[in-house]
Amino acid sequence: MMILCEVQRPYVRKMTFASDPRYGQLPYLFALTKQGKEYLVKTYGLRPKDIKLMRAYKFHKDYWHRRKTIAARIAIEHAVRKAKGTVVEYTTYFQKMKPIQLNNKYYLPDSILHLRNQE
Repeated sequence: MMILCEVQRPYVRKMTFASDPRYGQLPYLFALTKQGKEYLVKTYGLRPKDIKLMRAYKFHKDYWHRRKTIAARIAIEHAVRKAKGTVVEYTTYFQKMKPIQLNNKYYLPDSILHLRNQE
């Protein structure tokens, strides 16, 4: 992953964080860059609308929640593929998402997903 960050026009950017008094040095997070998205579209024929880029902002207060949301998505993607299903759409709170209303209250969900089985 580090090699992808160190080229002149990197495909992936490395995000570093200050150490946390409770946990010490926080592990890096990596995010796809605009150049990385263009490479995936050109090389693998992926649709640009299917590749989401992370908004550039510091989320040190959100670090652990974001990592767990990403880990949950990876686990869901693996489970769905194993079951021969498809993840049709997957949107997370750190992408553009509108709150949903339940019982006259508004909530911003961690993720909203649309799954389809093979049938």
